[in-house]
Amino acid sequence: MHKYFLIILAFLTISCSDPKDFIFSNEPLKQISDNPDIFKKLPEDERRLLAGYLAANELSGAFGSKKQIAGLSVSDVLTDAKAWQQRIQDNAAETLKRQKEADDLAQKVAAEQKEISEKIAAMISVAITEKTSLKRDFMKSRANDLLELKIAFENKQQKSIKQIKGYFDFFDPSNDFIGRLSIDMNQIIRPNEIIKENNSFLWNADSFTDDSARKIYALPTGGFTYSFTPVSIAFDDGEIIKIPSNLAE
Repeated sequence: MHKYFLIILAFLTISCSDPKDFIFSNEPLKQISDNPDIFKKLPEDERRLLAGYLAANELSGAFGSKKQIAGLSVSDVLTDAKAWQQRIQDNAAETLKRQKEADDLAQKVAAEQKEISEKIAAMISVAITEKTSLKRDFMKSRANDLLELKIAFENKQQKSIKQIKGYFDFFDPSNDFIGRLSIDMNQIIRPNEIIKENNSFLWNADSFTDDSARKIYALPTGGFTYSFTPVSIAFDDGEIIKIPSNLAE
């Protein structure tokens, strides 16, 4: 009896004058391919939507969420396809909206960070005066390779500074980024004073520790440029200017 039902169904399908009355079996994509005269009566946008939806439905079967199409008319399937298309468009619009919000926030954060950093930078000058690569030497109680940077600080303000935090970004002669090293200077710098003597900072340059320090350690003298970005400054009178932790890189 099932055989006769399929024959009748096939007859009714082929005899449909309205392509939207066409009834699908278990192989809807094959039916579309086998009956071009019927489906070419559909508007082109509906043909494309139908084919796209059916292909996506076949693919989703691999994940266990395939919708049963057999027994549904083209009209029924198009209704589902249009809802599916709308969901895709809505999701895409929501994704774009969230991306724009994220981009706007990133720009706001960057602007705030730049404003605070430039404010601090106008109060001080920081410069590397010497780079030394110290090799491991157990005779000198030096168990690791060390990168030493001598750094000069200038206080351009009319009050004393007691702490400066920030980081150096290093670049090779082609201006490609090499690495970043942070500093924390805790020393009183009087108004308009420059300190540059006995002001060294050390980093462990072993390959299994700080990768940036190791790369900078290996650079020849004059084989790099750098920029300094201040993160915070503390004055002797208690004033603190700093980039909030959620803005600092």
